[in-house]
Amino acid sequence: PDVGGPATHAPEFAAFLLERGHEIEVVITADAAPAEQPYQIRWVSRAQPAGVRHGRVVNAIVKHAAQADVVYATSMLGRASLGSAVARCPLVVKLVADEAYERARRLGLFDGDLDAFQRFAGGARVRVLRRARDRALRRVDALVCPSSYLASLALSWGIPEERVTV
Repeated sequence: PDVGGPATHAPEFAAFLLERGHEIEVVITADAAPAEQPYQIRWVSRAQPAGVRHGRVVNAIVKHAAQADVVYATSMLGRASLGSAVARCPLVVKLVADEAYERARRLGLFDGDLDAFQRFAGGARVRVLRRARDRALRRVDALVCPSSYLASLALSWGIPEERVTV
């Protein structure tokens, strides 16, 4: 639904899986109903308040992961982690960013770069963001990192090496 990152990767990955005979269901947030695809898209409106929107995303993941072999997430890490855990479905995550860092910047809690954030003590809100990131990532069955740099960050956050793939 958006430009860049997961918005480009997800349809390409879905097409790749479809070509190999897999059934695909996608859960997204969007400003409007997405264009029809050869796979089912479950969407939650971004116009809803954050807590409501997040709850609906988790519910959609729980409902549809119950019949799935795996949940694959490129974003919405916390929601995907919680939904797959409730559904007792394995979780594979493509780690494309440090969500704690991204949120800290968006909230005005930090204004430096990613490396500096790893050394930044931060206050209570930053600690909560990091704990949420770490808790979600520790639930993953496999973590796919597009770079050695992101893999090294994941390892520094306590993700077991055997779950991390570059």
